[in-house]
Amino acid sequence: LMFSVGAGTLCFLVFLPWLVKNMIWIGNPVHPLFRSLFEHVARTPGGVGMASPLKRFGLYGEDFLDYLLTPFRMLFFGMDDSPQWFDGQLTPILVLGFLAILGISKSKHRIFLLLVTVSYVYLGLFLSGPRIRYLLPVLVPWVLLCVSGLKELGNFGTEKQRPQIYGILLTLHLLFSGYYVVDLAHRKKAIPYFAGALNEEDYVSLYVPEYSLAKFANSKLQGKGTIYLLYTGNRFWVYDVPIISGGYQSAGLLLQWLERARDASEFSKDLQNRGIHYILANGPLTARALREVFLREGPELAQKWQEFQSSLVLIQQDGPYGLFEIPSGAIDSPLPEKESEWTIKN
Repeated sequence: LMFSVGAGTLCFLVFLPWLVKNMIWIGNPVHPLFRSLFEHVARTPGGVGMASPLKRFGLYGEDFLDYLLTPFRMLFFGMDDSPQWFDGQLTPILVLGFLAILGISKSKHRIFLLLVTVSYVYLGLFLSGPRIRYLLPVLVPWVLLCVSGLKELGNFGTEKQRPQIYGILLTLHLLFSGYYVVDLAHRKKAIPYFAGALNEEDYVSLYVPEYSLAKFANSKLQGKGTIYLLYTGNRFWVYDVPIISGGYQSAGLLLQWLERARDASEFSKDLQNRGIHYILANGPLTARALREVFLREGPELAQKWQEFQSSLVLIQQDGPYGLFEIPSGAIDSPLPEKESEWTIKN
């Protein structure tokens, strides 16, 4: 019992800085978990009736084979800060887990661990989406399978060769990890930040592309209504004004309201009645995502969206991100002659 208490205390102390950082920055010590309890953000479904694989088929041009091979692709092609490439990286040494299959008939625990891991991964891919961080709950059983796989690999060599095999694999793993740490520090400009060459605001603006718009909203739009975020990710902590978002796939609720409205004017009025007076959108990503929805749902929904979109008033823009005001009154303007970068074609 004392050992368990001591081990638990040690684990909590290791975990504590993460809790403190999240509490200070976001107000939620266990972010991104339990957002509805700690964070004042209304999260919405990602899309109308779209499972996660279908979203990726539309956004990134993937197919069913890509979906089946996603666990392998996550091992070798993961990329930090890229939702398309799983938003993270794993060490390739984890491929050893697949070698555990070689001795699976001799070990019931391998069968159990493999079933749990594979079921969790594919269920998670279907219900949520492929993100490296979502795999954390099954990394421990997968590491156990890697140990079994390492043993199977060692069985291919003699007793004298096994230490050499293990040593080569350990060296490759350490080289990969060392390169990743150095590259991450370079990409994130960790040394200039800790050396004081970059202040906190300049540092954040480097890695939050819509930060200038969030700053503008925080200073100019206080008390003027809620902002609906469209495909801007999940960086909610930069906003001091009320927002509604669904994270990376955020058009679901907006599309549901659009479907219920008779026309663009009614949709616009409905948003304002809900206190939503602004939209902050990643234009190109919004266009790609909604195009797939409208192709499936039909031209009527696309027509309403185009009319609504053409009425929006651009307040501020930074690259692909735009902050728009929803005008009051009826929408009777024709479709724009020139398409903006997020206009949807029928």
